[in-house]
Amino acid sequence: MYVTEANVDQALAVSRAVSLTENNQATLTIVEVVAPGRENVQSVAKHMRALESLIAPYRLRLCCIMAAVDFDPLKPSAAEQALNLEMLELAGSLVLSEAASLHLVHAWEAFAERAMLARDD
Repeated sequence: MYVTEANVDQALAVSRAVSLTENNQATLTIVEVVAPGRENVQSVAKHMRALESLIAPYRLRLCCIMAAVDFDPLKPSAAEQALNLEMLELAGSLVLSEAASLHLVHAWEAFAERAMLARDD
């Protein structure tokens, strides 16, 4: 697994990761982590183009796109829903253009989880 970092020149690191993968007959997973926020979602396409240019010389292709969405069903927010929709649309277009699979991720806290955990003490 290789986790990209936007602030660092990654060509050498990607080259090394590909070399290790090929020499060990393994599968390489490249992860791009994008912080939440509208400005970050809009920069995902730029990051994806940069990632594609890094892996292009090695004839690798993107096979899986993961999109993390966040929402609170008890307190719906129009801004949150718009951001989630934008994230899903972008992920969907990447999946179609790359013939990749889409994985949606959502983390949540169970109702009354803290109360139940406190009872164990």
